[in-house]
Amino acid sequence: MVRRMKKFSKLKKFFTCFLFLVCAIAVTACGNENEQKSDGKEEPDSKALITVGYVQSGTGAAWSHANVESIQQSCTEENGIKLLYENAEDSFENQLNIVRSFIEQKVDLISFTPIVSEGWDEVLQEAKDAGIPVIVMDRMVDVKDDTLYHCWIGSNFLLEGYKAADWLIDYMDSLKTRKKSYKVALFQGTIGASAETGRTQGVEEMLAAEGNYKFVYKDTGGFNKDGGIRNMENVLKQKLDIDILISENDDMHWAQ
Repeated sequence: MVRRMKKFSKLKKFFTCFLFLVCAIAVTACGNENEQKSDGKEEPDSKALITVGYVQSGTGAAWSHANVESIQQSCTEENGIKLLYENAEDSFENQLNIVRSFIEQKVDLISFTPIVSEGWDEVLQEAKDAGIPVIVMDRMVDVKDDTLYHCWIGSNFLLEGYKAADWLIDYMDSLKTRKKSYKVALFQGTIGASAETGRTQGVEEMLAAEGNYKFVYKDTGGFNKDGGIRNMENVLKQKLDIDILISENDDMHWAQ
């Protein structure tokens, strides 16, 4: 562990998710055991396929493209899965409507990357009432009842913030041109997304503890290139003379 690091509890639902997926695919494989082509190869039975509805938050960032591509490569009929993929186009309302459409279609499983953390209780209750398990991916949801979703696959965003700031502090301390204080600009992700809240909290806590880092600019860049460009234009127009730029994802930083 890096210095200054706090201890964190383990993600209690992480391995449950993988066990669930392995079991689901295994059940499908058993159902298809007797369905074979004349050449001896197994032929997917559309009735036995697991129908998975997945809705991505948006595809404006490199990570989301990679995420969708990985899911599409894994969730194939050869693996016993029929994938229904939708893009919410960075709209929370769209995402809710798409999840509800999956419920109406009576899919076997729903997965999504939440645009924001709050506001999911009602639709997840609808999925639970319909007997449809839900896997939350990447970002986390903030619900009163954590039995509304089966599991979460994602990162510890608070720890990411701590580790990023810890590296930054070590690096700045190593410079021969070390200054007594530093002006910092922080380009945040989508406000309300767990990736943003965790990373922001981690960075702010670590730098505040040092006492010589001052945030002179903080605003959301929406986790996308255009947001990064807009924020940097604001920094330059305001002539803030920053020493450090922190972006909460690659796309906002690459825009510089």
